[in-house]
Amino acid sequence: MKIKLLILSIIISSSLMAQDFQGMITYKLSYELPGDLQAMASILPSKTIMMYRDNVSKSVTDNEATGGTTIVYTDNETGETLMLMNTGKDKFAIKNNFKESEEGTPEYKKTGEKKEIAGYSCEVAETEYEGTIIQVCYTKELPSIHTENSSGLEGFPLEIVIENEQMTRTQVVVDIQEGAIEELTLEIPDGYQLFTKEEWLKKMQAGMSIGM
Repeated sequence: MKIKLLILSIIISSSLMAQDFQGMITYKLSYELPGDLQAMASILPSKTIMMYRDNVSKSVTDNEATGGTTIVYTDNETGETLMLMNTGKDKFAIKNNFKESEEGTPEYKKTGEKKEIAGYSCEVAETEYEGTIIQVCYTKELPSIHTENSSGLEGFPLEIVIENEQMTRTQVVVDIQEGAIEELTLEIPDGYQLFTKEEWLKKMQAGMSIGM
């Protein structure tokens, strides 16, 4: 379950589709962990920077504690994703296509809760996936940006909360900057070992140490 939550967190927080938006968004990351795992919070990433241009998005998550970096590209027209993980020691590239996934798209339901985040009003919708509860607070005051798992929500996600019995992970917008972004392409740099999503999950389940 911990492996599934990790992959789900990366997919939801990184595979965002921008429509009529070009620019950069900074999300703050925070975690709630049970007592025996609280020490892990200090080695988890504290922010994600996301860039958008045309149908392609790019997220960059640095982990200052470990020196690792995770970059995720998503081509929202073709469904292709490319995750680049640099642990500081090893480099891995994981390719996937969410439009070809057999898992389907979860259905979100509005909870009736409303919030104000970064000066914008937003409303909360939630879904459940294999014991994991996902909440998205989205606003219609900004251009529509969807995650691949919440395409039914017409709005901009200001906050994403992913919760199961292992942890609660909150991702909330702290800065939005519209402006020109360099062209984003799904190319694998030299030195990266390539895996499919299925191959990567098997490696993780076998206890492969990746460092984040």
